[in-house]
Amino acid sequence: MYAQGFAHAQTRLWQMERTRRVFNGTAAEIFGDKALIVDKIARSIGYRRLADKSFPALSQEVQEVLQTYSDGVNAYVANVSLTGAESSGKLFPPEMIALGMKGIEPWTPQDTLALSRMMGLQLTWNFSLDYTREAVRQMHPDLAELVEELIPFTSNFMQDLVTIMDEDDLKAQK
Repeated sequence: MYAQGFAHAQTRLWQMERTRRVFNGTAAEIFGDKALIVDKIARSIGYRRLADKSFPALSQEVQEVLQTYSDGVNAYVANVSLTGAESSGKLFPPEMIALGMKGIEPWTPQDTLALSRMMGLQLTWNFSLDYTREAVRQMHPDLAELVEELIPFTSNFMQDLVTIMDEDDLKAQK
């Protein structure tokens, strides 16, 4: 995991830092006022708060794996410099240079947890429809059936979107 953290920092340091700013709700610090809405959403959802709260509940083994990954990220970052006798020849990503960033905070196991929580939410592409459907049900229980027709993202509907071949399709290919 140490090597994986090092390699991720080596190839994705800007992506990691930008994403960390999004899930921590601090994107506006580097992107300006236009990013405030993103910060408000991230802080409302509480990715970082959830990560900080859940880390102590993890097994010792999982905590150690996350720390080892973080150590790898931080080992790379510690040797990144732009100039000087201490320079490793490794440069900050150009995006960070363009934004005037001189360095970044050390990566933590909680950063990895918060990132995974944010990715999990992003990968549930229909979550906004689920929220809408539930809000309408709560406000107008009498419209529950209509809501299912208008917003049909149920497991039955999703089954029809699957593009995997069934047994008949496979037989037809022979």
